Amino acid sequence: MNVNPTEAERALAAIRETESQMNKTMSSSGGSVQIIVWGIVMMIGYTLNQFADRLPVALVAGSWIVMSILANILSVTISVRRARKFHSPYGARLGFLWVVFLLFGGVGAFFVHPSDPREINLLVYLLTMLWMAAMGLWVDLRLLWVSLTFTALMLFGYLVLPDYFFLWLAIVGGGAMIGSGLLLLRGRA
Repeated sequence: MNVNPTEAERALAAIRETESQMNKTMSSSGGSVQIIVWGIVMMIGYTLNQFADRLPVALVAGSWIVMSILANILSVTISVRRARKFHSPYGARLGFLWVVFLLFGGVGAFFVHPSDPREINLLVYLLTMLWMAAMGLWVDLRLLWVSLTFTALMLFGYLVLPDYFFLWLAIVGGGAMIGSGLLLLRGRA
C-alpha cells in the first residue's frame, strides 16, 4: 500500500487529535486526582502492612477499610461531578476498564491461588500497573513507560527485598500512582 505524504500527515494529525481528546477526557474526568488519592492510600496502607507485626491487627485492617471506603466515595463523587460538566464517550470506557481489570484480577486470584500476602499484593499492583499501561497507550505514552518501570521495580522488590516488600510497595507503587496523577494533571494545561 502506497501512502502519499499528505495522507500520512492527515493520519498522524488524526492520531494526535485522538490522543489529545483522551488526555482531555482523563484530565476533565478527575482521573488524575483519583490516581493521586489511591497512590496516597497505597503509600499509607502498605507502610502499615510493613509494620503489621508491631501494630494491632485492627489498626492495620481498619485503616485499609476506612481509607478504601473514603477513597471510593471521593472517586465516585469526583466522577459524578465531572461527568455533569464534561461528557465524553471515552469517560465511561475508562471507568469500565478498571472494572474489567478487577474482574480479571478476581478470576486470576481464584484460579492461581496466591499463597501469601506478598503474592496477593503483587497481583494487585501488577493489575494496577497493567491498567496504567493501558492508559498510557490511550492517554499519554509516558504512563506506559512509568508503569513498565515501576513493574520492574516491584518485581525487584519482591525478589530481592522480601523482608521489606510492603515498604517497597508503599514507596515505589504508591509513588508511581502519585507521580502518574501529577503527570496527568500537568498535561491538562
